[in-house]
Amino acid sequence: MIITIFTLWISILFLYCAMGTWKLFEKAGRKPWEGFVPVYNLFIWLKVIKRPWWWALILLIPGFSQILMFASMNVSMGRIYGKYGAVDTLMQIFVPFIYFPMIAFGKEELVYQGEMDWNNKSRIEARSTSDKIVLALASFGIISLLVYVQKFTGGKDKKGQKTMVKEWGDSIVFALIAASLIRGYVLEAFTIPTPSMEKELLVGDFLFVNKLSYGTRVPFTPLSYPLVHNTIPFTYANSYSEAIKLPYYRLPGFGKVERNDIVVFNYPTGDTAVFGRSYGSQGAGGELQGHNYYQFVRQEAYLQSTRDRVSPEVFLNNTQKYEAMGRKKILEDNLLYDFSAGRNIQLQGHAHRPIDKKENYIKRCVAVADDTLEIRNGDLYINGKRSIVGENVNFKHKVEFNRSLGNLDFPKLKEKFGFNLGLYKDLTSLNDNGNLPIGQKVCYVNMSAGLKEKFVSALNMGEMGDLRIVSVERKIDSVGDKISSYISFYPNHKSCLWTADNYGPIWMPKAGATIMLNEENWAMYKRCILTYEKNTGYEKNGKYFINGEEVSNYTFKQDYYYMVGDNRHSSADSRMWGFVPEDHVVGKGLVIWMSKDQELGWANGGIRWNRIFKTL
Repeated sequence: MIITIFTLWISILFLYCAMGTWKLFEKAGRKPWEGFVPVYNLFIWLKVIKRPWWWALILLIPGFSQILMFASMNVSMGRIYGKYGAVDTLMQIFVPFIYFPMIAFGKEELVYQGEMDWNNKSRIEARSTSDKIVLALASFGIISLLVYVQKFTGGKDKKGQKTMVKEWGDSIVFALIAASLIRGYVLEAFTIPTPSMEKELLVGDFLFVNKLSYGTRVPFTPLSYPLVHNTIPFTYANSYSEAIKLPYYRLPGFGKVERNDIVVFNYPTGDTAVFGRSYGSQGAGGELQGHNYYQFVRQEAYLQSTRDRVSPEVFLNNTQKYEAMGRKKILEDNLLYDFSAGRNIQLQGHAHRPIDKKENYIKRCVAVADDTLEIRNGDLYINGKRSIVGENVNFKHKVEFNRSLGNLDFPKLKEKFGFNLGLYKDLTSLNDNGNLPIGQKVCYVNMSAGLKEKFVSALNMGEMGDLRIVSVERKIDSVGDKISSYISFYPNHKSCLWTADNYGPIWMPKAGATIMLNEENWAMYKRCILTYEKNTGYEKNGKYFINGEEVSNYTFKQDYYYMVGDNRHSSADSRMWGFVPEDHVVGKGLVIWMSKDQELGWANGGIRWNRIFKTL
């Protein structure tokens, strides 16, 4: 596949040179035939514009850096022929396939001017417009403003040297190229916005993700703003274009995803994102675009059925009808019911996203392709054997104290045991309203098995004054019901009465493995077959049709994984939305380079020094 992508790009460059660039080579004293030799013509192009030969290597690496380098080389080509106007520069960047044949075969006589003479005042003035446009586009206008301020406060261009605008422009362009290459192919920085991986990863951890671990994935959508993910900052506008879409290909890596790896991946059900925030919400958890759109549809469907006063059984036998109502309300009416607020949210629209522009999630891989997973009373079993994934896996515990908790107790509990007390609380009321259990003797405490032992021992030995623990019992969601299973737990089918603590068994699809198609398997793997593997299909009267043909079995095209958060009762993960396809995997968590406690200031103990440079 990489040969196909490479061949396609070389063919585009060859066509580009054949359409007119060879004529510009000729005017620069080169042989016309040099414009028609694939790859070689790139090096001749760089000789003509007086640029280093290694620029060609960047031009051949798929991604935004490739697009940026192509634009930079086109602008340089225009400049050596004195084409500095605003329209010229914009056409060189955005429509070079039209612009260069137009000037190469036009009536105007082109004069090759060679390298820039920074003592030539007229040429400096002529190119000032072009330089300003490039700088503004490369830096979103921010650096342009800084240059203006610098000149306003007395800064001057030095005779015989590049202008400040040119210096800044070159620096910004190549900083973007280098950063895009590193971010796209080697390391990418992430922050942990929610507590789904506590206490392995904490809210406020900043980490690098190694994309080489499983093999770097070639970008699906190379046309995008640099160094942002899927939306332009402070807006809901897409930061990418799907005008160019590349097929899936992964470069060779150091290994495959293994059990217990901490993995960054594109959110599988994030192909549709709705924009807006929950009422009164704070932090990343309140931003709706990172949530499961399909769960929103199911919630709206059930809400509509209750308004129609139909029984749960009638609803579950007519989910398609009610889901259509839910989709219309969300996508067309731009409304979504907020159950905590008891009213509708006015949405800001929605977007359909390609794989690499879905939200990034980070979880622990607990099952790989061909594994069978089951969760029994909160304990994880893989292929029938209990799986231990580390000492930091958290569960809610119902804790009874000997007295009511007061305001002075909570800071001490945080200092001694590291409990969160802010937005994502580790101590909450039994009604799960998110409030601290002030004045209560019984509450939920979120902690690992190891921390529980330390917690019980310390309190009962008097390390928190007169506060003692009477009893501790782990919270288990043992009994499911058809409606909650349909709304909240994959495969969202009435036959699977599963909960977060009692789930499965469920088999992980493996590339090349074949399953028989029946009611159970169709419910379990329909999304894999139709959405992730891009088939069309349906079930009718117990018969199954894929890509227009009746079939009795299906063979999977890729591996699938199961990702679960370490914070088992505060994590939206595979239990809710199912499998993670191989083509959604981004990389492996590598190292925490900074950690900031969101409840404390930078100068008030907020930096978690003991977590900096912690490897994962």
